[in-house]
Amino acid sequence: MMRPPAYTSLPERMYAAQRPSAVPAPRLIAYNQPLADALGLSLTLDEMAGNAIPDGAQPIAQAYAAHQFGQWNPMLGDGRAVLLGEAGGRDIVLKGAGRTPFSRQGDGRAALGPVLREYLVSEAMAALGIPTTRALAALETGAKVQREMPLPGAILVRVAASHIRIGTFQFFAAHRDTEALGALFEHACDLHYPGAQNPMDFLHGVMAAQADLVAAWMGVGFIHGVMNTDNMSVSGETIDFGPCAFMDGYNPGAVFSSIDTYGRYAYGNQPGIAHWNVAQLASCLMQLMPDPDAAKAQMQAAIDTFPALYEAAWLRVFGAKLGLKLTLETRPIAARLLDLMATDGADFTNTFANLPDARDQFLDREAFDAWQRDWLALGPDLGALKNPQVIPRNHRIESAIYDAMAGDFAPFHALLDAVTHPFDPNTEYARPPRKTSASPAPIAGRDEKTRQIALAGFVYSVTRTVVMISGAPSTAPLAAEDPFLIASSTSRPSVTRPTTVYCPFRKSPGANMIKNWLFAELGSCARAIPTTPRSNGMSENSAGRFGRLERPVPARRRSPPIRPYCTSPVCAMKPSITR
Repeated sequence: MMRPPAYTSLPERMYAAQRPSAVPAPRLIAYNQPLADALGLSLTLDEMAGNAIPDGAQPIAQAYAAHQFGQWNPMLGDGRAVLLGEAGGRDIVLKGAGRTPFSRQGDGRAALGPVLREYLVSEAMAALGIPTTRALAALETGAKVQREMPLPGAILVRVAASHIRIGTFQFFAAHRDTEALGALFEHACDLHYPGAQNPMDFLHGVMAAQADLVAAWMGVGFIHGVMNTDNMSVSGETIDFGPCAFMDGYNPGAVFSSIDTYGRYAYGNQPGIAHWNVAQLASCLMQLMPDPDAAKAQMQAAIDTFPALYEAAWLRVFGAKLGLKLTLETRPIAARLLDLMATDGADFTNTFANLPDARDQFLDREAFDAWQRDWLALGPDLGALKNPQVIPRNHRIESAIYDAMAGDFAPFHALLDAVTHPFDPNTEYARPPRKTSASPAPIAGRDEKTRQIALAGFVYSVTRTVVMISGAPSTAPLAAEDPFLIASSTSRPSVTRPTTVYCPFRKSPGANMIKNWLFAELGSCARAIPTTPRSNGMSENSAGRFGRLERPVPARRRSPPIRPYCTSPVCAMKPSITR
């Protein structure tokens, strides 16, 4: 039986009571029976869809603030998630359950694609042994949600240790509500760090958990994509799987979010961003210290220890991948391998999975041979090597989503089975996309569809979607042996002239996937702009037929004004922060 959320033990102004909105025709896609058994929980389809409230539940929506891409936003919150209650000591949340007081201008719903992505990636993370929220169920709602086009609606039933974010602390610190902040601190300590006696102990606990978490991400080539402070849980679990991905070809600068224009959350930047995020938590906790001004130096000294915490965690993770107990003295053996992988674009997962002989993953095989000799001279425990063979590769996820949108969920279930057994040999799902690169291929191949990739003379088309770059589109499909599809940096064309890309947004579900890929492939300064007005007074973009990407000089981005959309009592306090 479910119990009310533990969060409801806090003052009522810290959350908003919120029932989920009903949906017309729920249909179950996937149900995680082992997880349900571990929680001791049994929910009906209507309860998972939000059409009925489970016995003992007390649904609420939580408030939080955030730094989003470094910009302060004082009023966020659960805009499409409802915390139903608690089972087995874990939060049970319906994501995509309708509007809440924190929805602002959103509809509170979730599309099918993001729900399937989070189900796959979160369960893969759990199978890899990385702290993460879990997916209990995914279901269709029977309704459409309006995005760039009408899309099937869906709900994810998410399970988490808690939904207390760094942004949750920021919300109450910004309002100078020390009573609420203190209650939140005590509650978070009870849940996650019961040994913490004061804010400093709590900060050290959160820092250690974040250092371990990000090091684990780095060890599997995972890019979270949006490490805003509201997407970082103080429990140390991976949460909020948005534009996330696992790398194919190793590239420390890999970015998978089309809105991450300047690469703030690139793979190689994740440790530094985690450090920055915990510093924001420390600034909140200072309000709970007896003398906040005197505590500033103490907090800063604590924050300054994060790089050492992360380095120790990184050495443990990559040492295990190489069968060594890495130290600062032996660290260069791991760094050398990563440098070779970056130079050749070697597949991250398959390189480690094929050790000790991953020679075929490299273009410069003599350089790998030299590294291998030095590595073996250190006496690695080859029998202890346990690197994943399978990850949820982005092209596989996109392909499964594409099929699911057409009503075929078999590829989703096959992929789910593969990624939840990541250490089992699996030739089919271990295979990278044809073009191994740090940028994701939008859609995997289909025999009956024309697939082409476009860049400087190449054309990518999926069903009726055509992307055209500086020339007329071609209709001839690329041969499998085309040099552009080979994992080689020397075969990858470069774009040095002004480039215009046309992408019909409403021709197929894959159009936005292609647009996102183009953002990554054409450079960090690409942005969407309107096209020339048509004779009927509507631009091609506003007519819903075409969007256009160009490479202009990057302009300074301005944050939109923040408006208080929320009418709940929890939102009534006026923000007052020192920045």
